[in-house]
Order: sequence, then structure tokens, then C-alpha cells
Amino acid sequence: PGPGMIRVERRILMPGRNCAACIRYYELGWQVEGTLPLPTQSSACDGNCRCRLERKEIAWDELGAVEGTKT
Repeated sequence: PGPGMIRVERRILMPGRNCAACIRYYELGWQVEGTLPLPTQSSACDGNCRCRLERKEIAWDELGAVEGTKT
């Protein structure tokens, strides 16, 4: 990230069945990059996970307004 910026990420659930861990990660909303495990890691669906991570850069001063939200 550039000066004054931070990268955040959120879990995106794919259609179909999702394990409880993936749903829990989704419910956390946007988090600082590195907080959420990669899909297939730390979840019961293991190698069958179809979730993905969405990432974006935001200004540090926006973190409080974004962190934990799902939109």
C-alpha cells in the first residue's frame, strides 16, 4: 500500500453449502489484511472450500468506518 493506506480483506461466500467456519469469517466483514485465513485453511470444508477473499486499499483514517462491515 502507498503512504497513508492500508489493505483490508473480507471473505466472500460462494453459492452452495458453506461450513460454519467460513460463515464465521464472512460475518467478521472487512478486516486488516492477514487477519482472515485463506480459503481452504482453518475451515471444515478444507480443500473443498469455494470461498474467496476480496481485497482493497483504503486510507488509514477510513479503517474505523470500514472494519467489521460487510459492504
